[in-house]
Amino acid sequence: MNRQSDKITALYCRLSRDDELQGESNSITNQKSIVEKYAKENGFKNTKFFVDDGYSGVSFTRPAFMELMELAEAGKIETIIVKDHSRLGRNRLVVGQLLEEDFVRLGVRYLAIMDNIDTKDGLSDFLPVQDWFNEMHAKNTSKKVRAVFQNKGMSGKLTDERFDTMSANYEAEQKSLKEAVAMLRNEIEAQDDKTSNVLAFVKKVKRYTEIKELTPATVNEFIDYIMVSKKQVIDGKTVYPIDIYYNGVGIITAPSAEEYEGMFQERLKQKRTKEPKTA
Repeated sequence: MNRQSDKITALYCRLSRDDELQGESNSITNQKSIVEKYAKENGFKNTKFFVDDGYSGVSFTRPAFMELMELAEAGKIETIIVKDHSRLGRNRLVVGQLLEEDFVRLGVRYLAIMDNIDTKDGLSDFLPVQDWFNEMHAKNTSKKVRAVFQNKGMSGKLTDERFDTMSANYEAEQKSLKEAVAMLRNEIEAQDDKTSNVLAFVKKVKRYTEIKELTPATVNEFIDYIMVSKKQVIDGKTVYPIDIYYNGVGIITAPSAEEYEGMFQERLKQKRTKEPKTA
């Protein structure tokens, strides 16, 4: 049985024909340099490269990846490190099974350097969205590459101008996808923050069953600040509208007079229902 220190740190690199359009950034040489440097700087031992050059991320019947998984099943792999998450694969269902089931079962830690993914810290709720983007990218790129080769077959030669145009479009699409991913991640984090703020506010409220007077301590506990607007004259009376911003949740909209009346009547109805009937 292998000791923990004897297990392999797998440095996995993959490059498909589609990825070659990106130039040096995804080349095998560049991937090797990044994962090797990361492993060395972070103290990973017994490293070994597993390289699939010219294999699509949609399929998982890649020689190096299959060898890697055979070693993992034998308990010989401790950690898998890739340059970015799309190197592992571009099929969201298989990738999801690997991260949520297979790697957990095999005790394998997985790291994607550029995407800041480390299964030791748990999986982000956003990860399935990223996997979906990776899969859609593979499908769209595959269509474009087939179109290029069809065009090349009909004309006999793909012009340098045409290739440069397609490369530029590809880079623009990649940038757009990355920006969309970042925007979705920020929106999810913002919603998580809002939920946390509301829960914190409710927790504060539960500490008070009945507030009989506003003390400085109570005001500081619940209110962030109060904004007083310009005076207004309503029905001959001068009023100063105010907005109260509560800690963590902002403005809380109060029910209208009609809504209050409805709530009151409903409360009376419930009370009458609960009262014991007398003979």
